[in-house]
Amino acid sequence: MFLGVYAANQRPRFINDMNGLTLREDTPVGTSVYKLTARDDDGDPFVFGIEADMFEIRDPRSGDVYLTQKLDYESLVQPFKVKVWVKDEELRETREPAITVIDVNDELPQFDRSTYQTSIPETAAIGTTVWPNLQVTDDDSSNTQLSVTCLPPDNPQAVNPCLVFGLSQQEGTTSKWRGDLVLYRRLNHEKQSSYNVYIRAFDGKNNITMKIQVDVQDVQDKPPRFTNAPRATISENAPQGTPVLQMTAVDGDAGSHRKIVYELVSNPGDLFRIDRMTGQITINREIDRESELLSSSIVSLTVKASEVVSGSTVGTDRSTFSVIQVNITVQDENDNAPEFNHDNYQVTIPEDVHDRTPLSTPIIEVTDRDQGDNADFELILANHNDMFGVQPTDGSETLTASIYVKNSSLIDYDTEPRKYTLHLIARETKTPEKRFNDAYVTIDLTDVNDNKPVFAESSYTADVSETASQDTPVILITATDRDSGMYGPAFLYYKLIGNGAEFFNVNQLTGQVTVAAPPGCVQPGTPNCLDYETQKEFKLTFVVGDQSGEGFLVNVPLTIRVLDQNDNSPKLGLPMYFRYIKEGETSPTPHLQVQATDADSPRNGNNIITYSIVGGNVGDLWQINPRSGVITARSPIDYEATPGKRGYYLLTVQAADPSHQVTAEVNITVIDVNDHPPVFTQNGRYEQTISEETPPRTVVETVRATDADAPSSLNGQVKFRIITGAQDKFALNPTSGVMTVAPDATFDYDVKKLYEMTVLATDQGSPQKTATATVLIHIRDSNNKNPYFFPTTVTTDVYENATVGQVVKRMEATDPDLGASLVYYLEEPKQAWDTHGQEVAPSTYEFRNLFSIERISGIVRVNHTLNRDKVAVVSSTVKTVDTSGHGQSATATLIINILEVNDKAPEFRTPWTVDHPVIPLRVKEGEPKGSYVTTPVATDPNDAIDQYKIISDPGGFFTINNITGVVTVRKPLDYETSQTAVFVVTATDNGHPQLTSTATINIAVENINDETPRFQKPFYRVRLMENSPADTYVPVTIRATDADLGDYGDVRYSLKDPHNRFTIDPKYGTIRVAKGAVLDREKQVETLPVITIMVEVRDSPNHPSESKYASVPVLITLEDANDNTPRFGSQDYYDVVPPTVPVHTRCVQLTADDADIGENARLVFYKISGDRDGLFQVNATTGAVTVAAPLNQRPGIYNITVGVRDSGSPEQRHTTAVVHITVLEGNNAAPTWVFPNATYGTVRVLENMYLGLEVTQVTAIDKDDGDNGRVSYSFYYNDKYVSQTPEFSINAITGVITARRVFDREETDSYILELVAHDAGYPPFRSTEYLTVNIIDVDDHDPQFPQYQNCCTIPYRMSLNETTPVGQVLGRVKATDEDVGKHAFTTYTIVGGDPKGTFRVNSTTGILYLNKSLNYEIQRVYRLSIRASNLERTAELSIPAHCLCQDPSLVTVHVTVLLSGAADPAFTYQKYNACIAVDAPLSSLVTVVEARDPNSKRGMNYSMTTLKSINTEDPDNAVPANATTFYIGPSNGSVYTNALMTRYKAHYFSTSVKATGLTGSSTASLRIWVTLSSQRVTLTFERPIDEVKRDMEQIIRLISEQTNGGIVCVGDPTYHITDANMVNIAWTDLVIYVIDGKTHQVMPGADLIPILGKTPAIAAASLMSLLQLSYSEWGGFVISPLLAAIIAVLLLLLLLLLLLCCCCFCCAGWYRRDVYTQRIPLIANVSKMNPLYYLKQKFYENQELSMNIGDKADLEMTNLAFAGEDQTDGWKRAAGVDQLANGGANQTNMTVTQTSSQYQVTSQQGALANGSAMNAGDVPRIEADLLGSSSAQHQQRISHTQTNVYVDRTQGGSYEATFGGRRPTASLSTVATMTDDDIGVPRGRRPGPAPFGAILTRSEGNLAQRMYSSSSELNGPGFGGPRVVHTAPLRQGVQVYNVTQTYGDVSPQGYEHSGWGDGASYQGEIHVGSLAMPRPPPPAYQVQENVFTETYRY
Repeated sequence: MFLGVYAANQRPRFINDMNGLTLREDTPVGTSVYKLTARDDDGDPFVFGIEADMFEIRDPRSGDVYLTQKLDYESLVQPFKVKVWVKDEELRETREPAITVIDVNDELPQFDRSTYQTSIPETAAIGTTVWPNLQVTDDDSSNTQLSVTCLPPDNPQAVNPCLVFGLSQQEGTTSKWRGDLVLYRRLNHEKQSSYNVYIRAFDGKNNITMKIQVDVQDVQDKPPRFTNAPRATISENAPQGTPVLQMTAVDGDAGSHRKIVYELVSNPGDLFRIDRMTGQITINREIDRESELLSSSIVSLTVKASEVVSGSTVGTDRSTFSVIQVNITVQDENDNAPEFNHDNYQVTIPEDVHDRTPLSTPIIEVTDRDQGDNADFELILANHNDMFGVQPTDGSETLTASIYVKNSSLIDYDTEPRKYTLHLIARETKTPEKRFNDAYVTIDLTDVNDNKPVFAESSYTADVSETASQDTPVILITATDRDSGMYGPAFLYYKLIGNGAEFFNVNQLTGQVTVAAPPGCVQPGTPNCLDYETQKEFKLTFVVGDQSGEGFLVNVPLTIRVLDQNDNSPKLGLPMYFRYIKEGETSPTPHLQVQATDADSPRNGNNIITYSIVGGNVGDLWQINPRSGVITARSPIDYEATPGKRGYYLLTVQAADPSHQVTAEVNITVIDVNDHPPVFTQNGRYEQTISEETPPRTVVETVRATDADAPSSLNGQVKFRIITGAQDKFALNPTSGVMTVAPDATFDYDVKKLYEMTVLATDQGSPQKTATATVLIHIRDSNNKNPYFFPTTVTTDVYENATVGQVVKRMEATDPDLGASLVYYLEEPKQAWDTHGQEVAPSTYEFRNLFSIERISGIVRVNHTLNRDKVAVVSSTVKTVDTSGHGQSATATLIINILEVNDKAPEFRTPWTVDHPVIPLRVKEGEPKGSYVTTPVATDPNDAIDQYKIISDPGGFFTINNITGVVTVRKPLDYETSQTAVFVVTATDNGHPQLTSTATINIAVENINDETPRFQKPFYRVRLMENSPADTYVPVTIRATDADLGDYGDVRYSLKDPHNRFTIDPKYGTIRVAKGAVLDREKQVETLPVITIMVEVRDSPNHPSESKYASVPVLITLEDANDNTPRFGSQDYYDVVPPTVPVHTRCVQLTADDADIGENARLVFYKISGDRDGLFQVNATTGAVTVAAPLNQRPGIYNITVGVRDSGSPEQRHTTAVVHITVLEGNNAAPTWVFPNATYGTVRVLENMYLGLEVTQVTAIDKDDGDNGRVSYSFYYNDKYVSQTPEFSINAITGVITARRVFDREETDSYILELVAHDAGYPPFRSTEYLTVNIIDVDDHDPQFPQYQNCCTIPYRMSLNETTPVGQVLGRVKATDEDVGKHAFTTYTIVGGDPKGTFRVNSTTGILYLNKSLNYEIQRVYRLSIRASNLERTAELSIPAHCLCQDPSLVTVHVTVLLSGAADPAFTYQKYNACIAVDAPLSSLVTVVEARDPNSKRGMNYSMTTLKSINTEDPDNAVPANATTFYIGPSNGSVYTNALMTRYKAHYFSTSVKATGLTGSSTASLRIWVTLSSQRVTLTFERPIDEVKRDMEQIIRLISEQTNGGIVCVGDPTYHITDANMVNIAWTDLVIYVIDGKTHQVMPGADLIPILGKTPAIAAASLMSLLQLSYSEWGGFVISPLLAAIIAVLLLLLLLLLLLCCCCFCCAGWYRRDVYTQRIPLIANVSKMNPLYYLKQKFYENQELSMNIGDKADLEMTNLAFAGEDQTDGWKRAAGVDQLANGGANQTNMTVTQTSSQYQVTSQQGALANGSAMNAGDVPRIEADLLGSSSAQHQQRISHTQTNVYVDRTQGGSYEATFGGRRPTASLSTVATMTDDDIGVPRGRRPGPAPFGAILTRSEGNLAQRMYSSSSELNGPGFGGPRVVHTAPLRQGVQVYNVTQTYGDVSPQGYEHSGWGDGASYQGEIHVGSLAMPRPPPPAYQVQENVFTETYRY
């Protein structure tokens, strides 16, 4: 306990304590600002102290206070307090004086906004307020008056905004300026649309600049705009009032439109009138076309449209009206008939003339001298119009026509007649009279051989049995020929061509077709003979030729159908079908349809298939449509009703034709539908109460819930968890629902009384359903806590005159327990002290009962009369007891100070006295609000001052701080209003009772210059004539006033004119023109003819330092004088016109301008000289020069001088220009053809020649001169004149015709071109002729096997039992050759894969036989390479650039040997090794293991056993792995990562995989190495991909031998990419990783390169590479060509030395030298590069290739990543396996680069976000317009690379991606028609799965779903493609999308290999978020989808 003890010592007391101190804020730091003084009644020494940041006392005894920090008036609260104290040795006194800081000018002025932006219409009047109430303030109170001015720009050439805008001041003080921004001059939005006005605020010391942005709004200032064509036509006899033309004009301004009125400005002959309001032009008087006024048949009117500005007022300025010239054509009456230029015409033609051939007659010209419809006529051929025609058939006024052959088939010299006389009639078409004239054309025929043989039928069909013998007649076909002699029927020659023609013979003379026996045909009905199963029909061409085959050749289609024998069973599309069905539904998903095919013919009904369910149909629940094979349930499916409640049905379905049956199994998985949510008991509300002392793990409640779904399924299993409210106090068993107190949980009723928790119940179904319940746990209180006082020591005061019973203090204790009952007592010890600090004994004075306490309330009261002289301080103990508990108590100390009563009032400082309480003061007027005035400080000897107060202030000028007494300005004083002021202040102490003193303060107001001069107007406007002389009075007088008194109110004027053009009287404000000033309106630099000058006024001329000023703009508008001459736009005008140009045609438009305005600028144009014949005229108003008379026979150059003058006053000004018009000569003759002509018009061209081949040159001549005789050439194609067709191009100048394609005679054997020769005259003439181009055949096709779309041949697959006898026929390979006859003869040879001769192939038939016995234990798999060749063809194969495989004549036959008898499943390899990248994402594919069950064709069930991880660098510290690190697909053997590999650097994993079949199982070992990018090496082989793949096994073995028997992981061979980013298809890149055979560590790439370089074969390959490169880079060292040659020689010598020393070793490896040609150190790549890059395009970002490699001892194939090539629905999984789910960033990019020689487009597709998967992706197609670019058009071929990814969706829910590719080359015309999914592949020849359905790609942070918009698009030609894009975020979880693809026009071969029939459906999943692996397997169906990556080079 602490008690204040009083001693006899008296504490010191302050005399001067800093209270009321005032300081300027610029007081220097370190200044002594005050001296503290005090007294001590005891005479003891004392010291001073201060607690403040800005003050210090250096000598505590002196009391001097120093300033330590700079003062800031604006940041301090006025006044502010500090703490000072004085103390002697024992006691101290503390005070908090108030200090005031006086402001100085140190703050910048501040604008009221940080930015200013406004807008104003361009028509705003001068004086408009642009920005009202602009305000500037200054926090300082001591600065001079604020001024705000406009700042002109620094660049004197720039527009000065201060001349456009100005400031108008409304208020101005030292702390505030307020005014408006005002418009000083007119605005023009078109000249300037925005101004930046910079204004500056200045307070006498500091300034700040602000920008005001003023945008000029556009307003109505555009003239009306005519909307109709200004022309019309009328008849000359139309009556008065006839409507002629409706004129329509609209307001040219935007927004609201004004009303328009119309008038005729010019109206020749007053012939027309116009309605003022509607604009309708009508006839005003009779019109005669033959009059001189209408000699040209055209009347020109000038129509004016004006805006109605307001009411009926029409605008007169140029912005409110427009004029237009209207031409009205007057039609003539009919009084002339058409006339021919000759009565008779003569011509001779050959009988084989082509259709559309014009006859070479003299020019047929028809003329009608009328005009308009009266001159319109038709040209009619009255006879023989079935054979001949006339063109054109109609004309007007003048027509040049020709006769042409219309139907050449009717013209025959061999039949009559041989001469034709044509009757031509020219007849009017639009007149009632139909006037006409006629003429005659005589045509003579000449004989030629022009008849081709003719078949009786357009096509022929015949049937032949597949067992027909040789020479069996098939069909007799004959032809006829109308010619005779050697061209007739006696000399016809027959032959048969086409694919399969070798199966038939034809008699060349009779046309009899019979059955032939081709080579290899042994027995009819077998594959080498006619065989229905091999080929059902033959599409052949039957050819006949006259003249013994040397003349015309005619062909006809011949279809020979092979008749079937019923010998084939139905075939089901799949051996087993997988579907799923939701509970409660009747139709499986996807749609379940069993489909079978039967190769037999439908004619005999043997291929009619019926379907039935023959097994597994428990309860007859399922039904199948016997015709369609669609399987559905008879009633909704119940999950619990499945057999054995196993959740699926296994049906056996039979497909049968009349003689055969086959079966398949159908697995239908039932998915339990989660359709019931959990339901809590007790309505989901549970409530319990527990004690706050309940121990942990105590059961407090049990929640229960039920689920109506099946309890055996996940849907019916319920789990619980607390989601809110537990606060770690409770735990809930997720299964039982038992809630317990959590371990370590404690409760405190006083902290929390109730816990309200929400419990969530969830079932385990999908989608998951939930329910919630509320659990309330109440905490019951226990009385177990002590009460307490706070604080434990309480001090209070009481005056000595307090009455008995007065309340002194209330003591209050707190008890945390609920229901506590507290009572209070005053107990010992009790103590007391007197005023001297001496303790008082109870025996001296009884103080213990001076105070009492109430037991219940704790209130302390005065119990007896107090005497401070006896006792000054009393201390007592207060105790409280909890009577409801166990006697808990607490104590506190109460100290009571007995205070003395106050008896002295405060006193103010001098000159104030009690007798004269007045204080005088002087204050300046205009001091702003808050300015410091004074501090009337008062003191009290006993007590502190409690408050200050103003009790009287008549003017309301002042306010006072109640604490400090600082007086400040409330509102400014005004000297001009009153020169004095007075207010009264009181000071009150805080004694008891409080006492008050009063002071009267008299103020004398000091005058200052606080008023700014003001102008009478915000601006002044005046008009002044330009060129006014000096001293001319400007009729305006400026006046300004100032409200100040005396000198401060006197004003003087000055003028600011930067060009010194005006002067002003300084006293009276009159303005005059200055001497030497030039006032030219046209030379004003401003936008308007307005001069703006600024007049400034200042006050206080005798005190210039204190003067204030203002400014005002004076706007002087200069009025125009005619002082400028008009100017033409050009001194010379030029035009060239033909002689036939109509009268009134405009030739030249004259333009001129005049800098003046009004009448001074109104221009008049006129003709001066140079046109004596009056051929041309000039419009005086518009300046248009038009033709005034016909120009026929008037060629030449006319130089016409024209003039223009203004209409000004007092004189008119003018100028001249020259118009040069050239009139051309006429055109008379049409071109004449030299070649081709009517006699000869055929050329011949070989097929397969090059692009750009010159076909021939055509020639025509024209007898005219100059341009009229200059001939150009074109084709007439598709009703257009063109320079090229799809096949040919013609040079317009030379007539040379070149080929635009490589011709193929099998596609088209001839072309007919319609040629046109044009001259360049006016009007132009043209002539037409025909040219026939015949294509000559060559041998140009090679045999090819059926291929995939990537050009890789489709492999054959077969399985043989090891007991198959020797000589057994295994099958047949078949290649086709598009040539015929001997050129199509094909031989077959085994070229690889059978070194021991186990098999043989018939070289003629392609039948494959077993040649030697098989042994399952020796070899289980054979890969035979069989080549088809053409003995007649020796040229090198031409491989399209899009093909991934290089040889379509080479096919692979996969032969699998089966173990005889029953056996367990067997893995392909007993040891598997694979590699996975350390940064591979989750769900990355590692490898694929494969096993086969010889006893069953059904799939295997794969599993993985124990898994162990080994650290190759530190075996004792391996990171542990568990069974979930990897996951194996149970149905496909695909191994995936289920954990990140980053933890397993330098590790490998060892595990076992198990395959379980129908009767047994088998195991194999699997090791997986984790690799780094630095361990990768890229080998480059100077050999093509096919050869590298073929020799892959030897390459791996060679590398393994050089690395201690190491294990080699290899990637997919790819084309080599050169340093110039070009593809070298002759070289191959191969990525490898090598695991050291001893250490089992992955070797670094840098260490592997030297090892491989020491291998002789590899070193030799490196040497070859070195010699072939100009320079290379080896380990960072650049090798020049010379150095490379030296190194090559040294290496060669070293190699020879090694050969001599190690002959045996070299011989052993010699045969491999060609095989292993490779290049290592030159292109070794250890960078982080994805080995799946194809043409440097990334399928996946930052992902290494996952490879599957067999152990050295067990290797049977090159790379097991490619070994699992199985047949999945007709498609092989080839060329590498990788997974599609990827954690890299999704990137869909398209980059375009263009150089002078190359145009390249590269597209690439990446993957999705981490942990997600997508079902497919695509790359945008190359648009056709890109192919049409200028760069692409000049290139003749396109190199196109495409990589396909076929995706198999597995039962495990992952995706396997298979990579294939193609590299086509196509012509531009082919590529330009490409579609999304059919690029470069002809429609109907693309096998494969349906194109994409639901495609997901990245789009703006979301995933975009791309779907087909309709079935018509989906099924259209070329397979359609994605059309509609919908962008939306994907929902979390699994989403399913379906699509059905129906093939369009697929060939039988394509359909056979497609594996997907009509109406096939497939489905895919999209996963968003992390995938938990393994997860519940979805239904076991498979999906095939595509991903493309493409590169085009032009």
